[in-house]
Amino acid sequence: MDRVDLAKKKHLPRILATLQQLGIYKDRLEIQFLGIKSQQLLQLWVINTGDTSFQLYQQFPLTAFSGTLGPKEKEGDLQIPEGNYFINRFNPKSKYHLSLGINYPNEEDLLLGRTGSDIFIHGGSTSKGCLAIGDEAIEIVYLLALMAKDNGQKEIPVQIVP
Repeated sequence: MDRVDLAKKKHLPRILATLQQLGIYKDRLEIQFLGIKSQQLLQLWVINTGDTSFQLYQQFPLTAFSGTLGPKEKEGDLQIPEGNYFINRFNPKSKYHLSLGINYPNEEDLLLGRTGSDIFIHGGSTSKGCLAIGDEAIEIVYLLALMAKDNGQKEIPVQIVP
């Protein structure tokens, strides 16, 4: 059984129960992330397709933090980016358990001359510019992102603020 299947077995009943409590239908689920660097938190927000108000699903403390407040400027600076991004890849075989890739650098970053690559929301407890949230948390986050993607959400927003 692969990591995603194990995560489903472990977390799916609780995820579905929480969505139901929030009035969110699993087949209408859309999500977005808010990373708050100063609080070392990743928030996951949920909404039904067609609705207008997101609800906080859960906050996940970062298990590791690198760099300081302020944007990522270049490859290897250990900074977590700041800006508006989206999930651009799912990695079920990540070195950090499971991971969701973030499209850093985006167009704005490129216009500002910023460089770097391989920024992820991932499990584990190390960071070199990523949002590390631990293995249990990434399982929940990954499953919700996968559900949203399977429902047709083309872009999953990730806003990272100081």
